[in-house]
Amino acid sequence: MEKRIIYAKQEAVMTRGLAILAMVCLHLFCRLAPGLPYQPVIWLSETKPLVYWLGFFGEICVPIYSLCAGYAQFLLLQKNKTHFRDNGRRILKLMKNYWIILALFCLLGLFFDKSGSVPGSWSDFIKSIFLLHSYTKTWWFLNTYIILLLIPSFIVMFPVKKINSWLGIILCFGLYAFWYVWAHMWDEGISFNNPAVSFIYTEIKNIFQVLPFFWIGAFLCKADIFEKINTLFEKIGKPKLINLVLIALTLIMFVLANIIEKGILMGPVGVLAFFSFVTIRKPKCVQKAFLFFGKHSTNTWLVHWFFYVVVFQGLVWKAKYPLLCLAFMLVLCIAASYLEMAIDKGLSKLYVIVRSQRRISKKQKSS
Repeated sequence: MEKRIIYAKQEAVMTRGLAILAMVCLHLFCRLAPGLPYQPVIWLSETKPLVYWLGFFGEICVPIYSLCAGYAQFLLLQKNKTHFRDNGRRILKLMKNYWIILALFCLLGLFFDKSGSVPGSWSDFIKSIFLLHSYTKTWWFLNTYIILLLIPSFIVMFPVKKINSWLGIILCFGLYAFWYVWAHMWDEGISFNNPAVSFIYTEIKNIFQVLPFFWIGAFLCKADIFEKINTLFEKIGKPKLINLVLIALTLIMFVLANIIEKGILMGPVGVLAFFSFVTIRKPKCVQKAFLFFGKHSTNTWLVHWFFYVVVFQGLVWKAKYPLLCLAFMLVLCIAASYLEMAIDKGLSKLYVIVRSQRRISKKQKSS
């Protein structure tokens, strides 16, 4: 049987593709009647359309993104590629994407946002540049991810290095349960008059949401889980049968998660979905599809809110039916992503030209 490298860069991109599709489904379809902005085709009950299941299952998006980040960070730590300078480059690359999209949609907001919330005041726009204000409810992960990158790797990964992987994963689920109780029970009614205190409190809470899965991803990398599972599958043989079993388990997990419908279960379900997705042997056409969405995942995450909540409010609902709304949303997001990439490429070329002109000017002055 052909041996393959598990969770290489290509697999990571595909996993981010899965996460962004889950996120879009969550934000579009995790809603009940009455007042649905689209026309469901199949209903499970008077208030619950079938597509709600896709939306609820979409809650795996944050765990999967966090698992990807933790796995990658520990892998880089093993290769001694997690110096502050390296993480600084990653942050700058992400922020460059964010600033281009921020400027683009604030400009569009001047013409198309009827609510006037984008760009809003100059104060809002300037604070948004420094991540102190957000035009969408989906940008919170930016702050959390950047904070995790700013913390030196030897500190944030210290527990992963010192604790047995399996014990560490169990402890991480305990930490996740603590966060869930905090966020959904203890947090009710808590408010702060001081904006700085409120901001710090929110960031701490968000870090506790992401950190358990960030660490689980690192523990999976440390224990070489995917490599060991792949070796076991190679010994067993029968890849088609193994694929069928994994797909069946994934479908069972999908149905059970929606029947039980408890938000606290979506963390462990996200870990299982991550494991299943990575270990399933995917046909080339499936790989290409997830690679495509993975390539555009960051931009899709940053822009999708603008096409149904602000700026182009309600635009995706013009497609009327759920799957058409989903397709329309993805088309809009991918188009915006290509536009961001074109602007980024143009700015990079301009920077190179300006830099070379400065060098030539300095040489001419010195001669």
